[in-house]
Amino acid sequence: MARRPTRDPYARPAINTLERLHAELGGKILENRQEHANLAEQMRHVESVIKLLDPGYSLRAISVKRRKPNPWFKRGTIYRKAVDVLRTATEPLTAREIAEKALVVVGRFTALLFIANAIGLFFIYEQWRVANDAQRDTREQLRAVVTFVGSNQILTVDKDTQKPKFFSISPILQNFGGTRAQIGGWANIHYFEEGVPQNIDLTKSMIALDVNEITIAPNGGQYQIQPLSVTADQVEKSREKGTILLWGRAEWSDIFNPNTKHSIGFCTVFTPTTNTTNGQMILNASPYKPECNTNK
Repeated sequence: MARRPTRDPYARPAINTLERLHAELGGKILENRQEHANLAEQMRHVESVIKLLDPGYSLRAISVKRRKPNPWFKRGTIYRKAVDVLRTATEPLTAREIAEKALVVVGRFTALLFIANAIGLFFIYEQWRVANDAQRDTREQLRAVVTFVGSNQILTVDKDTQKPKFFSISPILQNFGGTRAQIGGWANIHYFEEGVPQNIDLTKSMIALDVNEITIAPNGGQYQIQPLSVTADQVEKSREKGTILLWGRAEWSDIFNPNTKHSIGFCTVFTPTTNTTNGQMILNASPYKPECNTNK
């Protein structure tokens, strides 16, 4: 029966190729069928011999044995190495000698393969280490850096007498890093009439405070703690006796290590003076003690 020609001349080469592939696959099916028939005939001969030896033996109890792959070498590896040994042999060899020489060749190849893999892994590790170091350096350059930079003070005067009434003071912390930071802090200000007590704990607040965290912008962003007040009368008294002390603490973290908290401690003494320009009272700030001005 003649084959029907395709109507599309551009599809003829592809169809010819597919026809050849189809014919080859059909031939392989026929070969496998013949092999199947041969193996089945051999199994029937084996079953007949078993029945001759033991007529009551149940052939159904025999399970099909599947080939288990070699866990150490791929299929055909030892055979090829053994053929290589025979090809280069200059004298007759026993089976044991062939096996030993083949295993030596395989062992050398495996050792070279291991060394090549080790070198490859070393280069991969070096590339990872360089990339990791560069990433760490970039993080160090960009991470947030928050410090206490001082305080903002506002003088409120009485509307009627125009005399100073009280000072509002807000501690300021500034982020000099290249990434944002999460921060929360508290502060106290107090006039100590007899001077600052030696046993005062400047890491704790004198009153209960609620600390809320906020985000500071990078590259100069500021965080101001809520304003604190000291009266003008207390400021006047401190000219002759006593000390006005501002202290507090803050904790912050950057985006690279949000679980790592950095602490800042600050303590400042305020001394009243008079502005030479407008004659108003102002407060000059100076550090109280080095041990309470920390940044960890």
